[in-house]
Amino acid sequence: MATTRVSTSLTTVYILLALQFIFTILAIAILSYKNYYLESELSSIRREISSGSSNGIRVPVQTPPPLTTAITSEQQKSLRIRRVSQRKPSETSSADDLQAECVQNMLKNLRVCMALL
Repeated sequence: MATTRVSTSLTTVYILLALQFIFTILAIAILSYKNYYLESELSSIRREISSGSSNGIRVPVQTPPPLTTAITSEQQKSLRIRRVSQRKPSETSSADDLQAECVQNMLKNLRVCMALL
């Protein structure tokens, strides 16, 4: 009696895992197709713009940014230094102002993360 109950629950678990696997494969396939479709549309638009076929106006084609948007620590430092150097002397912030700004940025990031979940 106990073996039929265990085998039934194991069968149910295996079925659920198989369904999860199928849905995962299906989702990856759909997202890959959407990505391929959008990339092909984007490349055709770029070709059209670079050939100047739209209203006879030739627009310079800008290269898109790389897909990875990870910023290295050196880039972060240079951006920080650039922002500080662009400030006027009257705009220099005290430690409390910087701390308040950091807290606001953290709250904004937290809201974005919570919205994604």
